[in-house]
Amino acid sequence: MENLARLAFKSEDTFGRALSIHDRDFSLYDWMDPFNVDLIKIEYSKALRRLRGKTQVISGLRSIHIRDRLIHSMEVSAIATQIGHRLGLNVPLIQASALGHELGHVVFGHLGETFIAERLGEDFRHERFVIFVLEMIERDGNGLNLSYETLHAIRNHSRGSGRMLKNGASLEDDVIMFSDKLSYIFSDYNDVKRTNLSGLIVPDELMKLGNNQTERLYNCARALCLESLEKGLISFEESNEAKSFYIVRDFMYNEVYHKINRQHLKDVLAKVYDLMFRYFKDNRLACLALALMAEEGVVVIGEMIGKFSDDFILEKMHNTANFAVAEFLPKIPEWAALDFCNSDRFLDKKNFGKISKMELFSR
Repeated sequence: MENLARLAFKSEDTFGRALSIHDRDFSLYDWMDPFNVDLIKIEYSKALRRLRGKTQVISGLRSIHIRDRLIHSMEVSAIATQIGHRLGLNVPLIQASALGHELGHVVFGHLGETFIAERLGEDFRHERFVIFVLEMIERDGNGLNLSYETLHAIRNHSRGSGRMLKNGASLEDDVIMFSDKLSYIFSDYNDVKRTNLSGLIVPDELMKLGNNQTERLYNCARALCLESLEKGLISFEESNEAKSFYIVRDFMYNEVYHKINRQHLKDVLAKVYDLMFRYFKDNRLACLALALMAEEGVVVIGEMIGKFSDDFILEKMHNTANFAVAEFLPKIPEWAALDFCNSDRFLDKKNFGKISKMELFSR
């Protein structure tokens, strides 16, 4: 069966890891594909656990069927894996990158990201922050020591809200990018329907793509594969499905994402940030602490502020049984001294594995 296996990234060609030896790695890894190793490391990571409950598009709802960032990541991995198998690409690389692509997201989705960027006065974005989280914060500051290609695909999954540009370093990079977009557009609409959001005039193109989320995702993935096989690269532009998808995508941005009222969430973020600023007496440290919090923790702390004293709340926050961020608080001054907003120097092949991570993230 025709595929693009000749263009797939070969695992034996990996650029390697930033550290050639890692004293926490298990010897069993020596017999595994390097990207399967990366997948296992991500599956064990604290960052993955903190995705549980983090807003995908709708916050504060109780229905277990409404997606959070963890479920979204699993769904992206599922569709990306199917596309990767059909096209004959490097599936272990795709699976590791897909599962890890959201690990830099902060609470309340892009609202939280924008809030932190504004407070920092820097270009704080989840696709850059994620590399710092994975390589400088995980494993008590030692990092996961992931393969270069996995890190690059994770860093490159987000390419703005315009057209989906095909500028990945590999076909696998582009599969992650397209799978992410296809997954969240259809699943977010599915979740918005569950909230009974009224007044939406849905474009006809949505039903042209299928009667439900599963059909829409399958039809688009199939069209992507056919177009990619014809062009010899990952492409989703010329088919009727692609044209309909872009109309639906514009609808979701213009009529859903940009119109959801999140003022109450901004108020929660501001209260928790202020508490962290009073504790650290430093803006940068307060922002990093907020970026590393689990969403449930932020909500609970926000509810406590004004009812209890700062000392009482902070005492609770330092208890690892109550709040995930408790494990990070002692190291935040050290990490905040580094450039956690920019991973470009670290991912430059001239530097990767040749210069210490601490130096590459220095400000």
